Amino acid sequence: MRSRILAYAAVIVALIPLSVHAGFTVTVTSLAQGNIPTHQEDYQRYSSLADWTSAGFVATTHAHADRDAFDSPFDGADATAVFDQSNPTNAVLRSKVVARRFYGGRYQNIVWAQSIFSLNYGLQIENLTGSPVDVNFAGEMHGLFATPVRDFAHVQAEEKVHLTGLTTTGSDRGSLFVNFDGAKSDGLWSSFVHPAKVHDDVYGTIDGFELNSFEYYGSRSVAGGAMVVSDVDYDLVLTADLDIGNGLALVDFTNTGHLMVTATDPFTGADRSSDIRVTLVPIVPSVSVPEPIGLILLPLGALALTRRHHAHRVQQRQETAV
Repeated sequence: MRSRILAYAAVIVALIPLSVHAGFTVTVTSLAQGNIPTHQEDYQRYSSLADWTSAGFVATTHAHADRDAFDSPFDGADATAVFDQSNPTNAVLRSKVVARRFYGGRYQNIVWAQSIFSLNYGLQIENLTGSPVDVNFAGEMHGLFATPVRDFAHVQAEEKVHLTGLTTTGSDRGSLFVNFDGAKSDGLWSSFVHPAKVHDDVYGTIDGFELNSFEYYGSRSVAGGAMVVSDVDYDLVLTADLDIGNGLALVDFTNTGHLMVTATDPFTGADRSSDIRVTLVPIVPSVSVPEPIGLILLPLGALALTRRHHAHRVQQRQETAV
């Protein structure tokens, strides 16, 4: 019995994660599903800084799910995504996802398209001067969204950001949802969505919404001559979905989004971006060791559970005997 109790404790301890993020990953994905239905996926993943450097710091994906001969020539789903980090202080994200069914024909399947950006890397920041600077992390997002024929169509965008080493933190997520009720946004995008005209190759100029946001993720102080590293964990998902009926769901991020690193003077606020050097680096694993008290309580907790189970079995036998 004692060996079983200790085994339970060992299993629980083994499930405790030793690191949160490690290494280096840049993943860009495009997905599309058409009305037939057909499905296509284009997936680019770089698991090391060396691979990302060989790719020229640019990843492009494209997926297209077409129609059959009986569908309208305008039907289908299409997704394109581009991530360009050739300048680590101004990385660029571009995407367009379209789900369209102009005439359903024989099929009324879900038509959808999606672009996914998943980034996990380190930014090494060097202060090239002898005086302190504030290093600022920010983003700019410019996108158009539309569902002009609103039969069970919606578009959605979600952004999540996590940075380490910040001395001042800003917002870390934003979301936008557009359907027949209009547009709903929160977080980073809560006050940056407005009505706009959007162009589609089939429906022409239509009513939609525009996201035009400046996002402050946070900042950190860097002493004169110092070098620091901030880990970046970033996700952006753009989805266009047309469930049933004819219509259009469109997300156009070709106006680009930007992930920026700048520097300012902590006293005057003047721009000092030229006083820092930013370099991509892998993330160093962070290991957390369980507290000794936790290792002691685990077998004791298992022992208590075993005793309660044994007492319950004894009570069952007594009731059966009566």
